[in-house]
Amino acid sequence: MSIYVKNSGTFKEALEIYVKDSGTWKTVLEVHTQQNGIWKKAFPVAGTQTYDTAGTYSFTVPGGIYSLSLDKMSGGGGGGPSGYHSGDCHSGVPGYAGSAYTTPQSFSVTPGETLTVIIGAGGAGGCCWAFQAPQRIGSPGGYTYVKRGATTLYERAGGPSRSGIYYSGSDFRTPGLTNGTGFGQGGSGGSCTGNGGDASDGGLVFSWS
Repeated sequence: MSIYVKNSGTFKEALEIYVKDSGTWKTVLEVHTQQNGIWKKAFPVAGTQTYDTAGTYSFTVPGGIYSLSLDKMSGGGGGGPSGYHSGDCHSGVPGYAGSAYTTPQSFSVTPGETLTVIIGAGGAGGCCWAFQAPQRIGSPGGYTYVKRGATTLYERAGGPSRSGIYYSGSDFRTPGLTNGTGFGQGGSGGSCTGNGGDASDGGLVFSWS
């Protein structure tokens, strides 16, 4: 439920509500209404927002919200390296996951303000292996940011590239490493005659109540 006010003939969502108490205007933190004998919270409205695809986004803080929770956040995963064939098979190790926040981070916001969210892309796997050629590394993942204007509030690095390491005498794919957020998984390590796997994009989750 949202609260709207009529302004010049147009209904607009209320971002902040004030009451005058003994000559002083004070912010109303919550509004409750009674429906069929039951009191229900009408303002502000709780919610969540998830970003899990690489790109740049604008997030507008909902009305009545003065504190936002960054529940989890991850940079893009690092691409997995290829395998290596030198006459013997060598499987590539798994790619690194993006660095992450797994514990909620709370910060102050202003209702109606706009934050910029940048989600880091997952790195590409090492490709195009060749017999007795050097192992091909994957590309690193991109950074994930939360910004207020030009100020960075939070950032998490992407998973770095990984090379020069492999499982000797093996021929299998190794699943990419994870970080507990569900975002930014590293790319799989390639089999001895295969390419490394692409990593997943970073991501983050906001929540408010």
